[in-house]
Amino acid sequence: LTPILFKITFDKKIAPSSPVIIRGSAGAGYQFMWNTEKNFETGKDQSLFYHGFAYQLSAGAGLQVSSSAIIFGEAFYHGGKVKRDKEDVDGFPTWAEKDVSGFGIRVGINFVNFGIF
Repeated sequence: LTPILFKITFDKKIAPSSPVIIRGSAGAGYQFMWNTEKNFETGKDQSLFYHGFAYQLSAGAGLQVSSSAIIFGEAFYHGGKVKRDKEDVDGFPTWAEKDVSGFGIRVGINFVNFGIF
């Protein structure tokens, strides 16, 4: 599953001299997925392409360890479904849909203030 999101992030130090940063973000966009499926009745293997709308909300905190690095952890909720068109059944269009919503956690390092932007 690959989401491509436009995100808005809010980072704020809890005090001007504190190394602790709180973070919140929200995003929306497009997601796509290739799913390999094996049908044991027919013996058919296939790779199917699914796509659809996605959104993500997150909240967490970080610790500034240097002037250019922040170690952070956050919890997030990823919402959305992906679907693909199938063959017409009796002249009516049909589709297959998978719900890929759920909660998760993320831990990482942000590198900032390198003067690139």
